[in-house]
Amino acid sequence: MINIWPDSLLYAAIYGTIESASTALFDPIIGRWVDKLSYVKVLKLWLVTQNLSFVIAGATVIAYLSTQSLKFTNFPAFILLV
Repeated sequence: MINIWPDSLLYAAIYGTIESASTALFDPIIGRWVDKLSYVKVLKLWLVTQNLSFVIAGATVIAYLSTQSLKFTNFPAFILLV
């Protein structure tokens, strides 16, 4: 975010605040829910979540690389992704 908006830390601060607030709000709820599940169900849920996040990240990178303007506007970022 600092690279996207180099003259302002406002967006990075907002992101950090939202992330911290969501962690404080949702961690106890998710913790109670996970405590009710068996160990095997927790592992399956963790694996599904992890695999889904990899698929989403991969699709995002592919979409990002398929953008023709990236190759010309930010060539070092393009090379790092390839």
